[in-house]
Amino acid sequence: MAPNTVSSKKTKSQNPFWIGVILVATGVGLALLSIWIVAFTHDDYRSLLSESAPILLQRRGNSAFYMMPLIFLALIMLGLFCIAISIRKRKFSASITQKADKVFSTLLIAGFLGIFVGGYLGNQYWSASFVNAGYSLCQHPSGVTAEWLTDVWVDNTGLCQDQDVLRKLRSHRYTLDDVNHHIQSSRVQGSPPSP
Repeated sequence: MAPNTVSSKKTKSQNPFWIGVILVATGVGLALLSIWIVAFTHDDYRSLLSESAPILLQRRGNSAFYMMPLIFLALIMLGLFCIAISIRKRKFSASITQKADKVFSTLLIAGFLGIFVGGYLGNQYWSASFVNAGYSLCQHPSGVTAEWLTDVWVDNTGLCQDQDVLRKLRSHRYTLDDVNHHIQSSRVQGSPPSP
C-alpha cells in the first residue's frame, strides 16, 4: 500500500503544476493572439485609408480585443499561483489566497467590462477616422456584405446601391482588394463598374 500512497501524493502535488502551466500557456497565447488581431486590424485600416480605397469594411467585433488581454492576464496569474502552490507543496495562507482572489476577480471583471468599453471606444475611434477621411457609412451594412458586425464605409454613397459591387461583396469569390481594384480601374477608365 505504501507505493500507492506515494504515487497519489505525487499526482496531487503535480496536478496544480500542470494546471498552472496550461493556464499560463493559454493566457500568454490568447493575449498574443488578441494583440496581433488589434495590430493587424489597425494596419489594415491605415493601409486602406492611405490607399484611398473606395470601400472599407469595419469589423466591429475586432474592437472587443482591445481590453481582452486583462482576462488573459488573470489566467496567467492564476496559473502562476497554481505553479507556486505546487513548488511550495502546500497551500498559501487564507489572507494571501483572499488577496489573490481579489486580484483575479478584479482583472476578470475589468477584462469583461473592457470588452464592451474597449469595443465601443475602438469602434468610435475608427468611425471618426473614416468620417474625417471623407467616407460615408452604408445604411444597411448586413445587406451589403451579409456579414454580422461589419460596417461598410464608402467614398461614394452610390456604391451602397451598386448591384455589381453588392454582388461581389456578398460573394466569397472576391476579396475586398478585388472589389476595390475593380472600382478603381473602372473609375480610371471613366465608366461605372460593369456587372
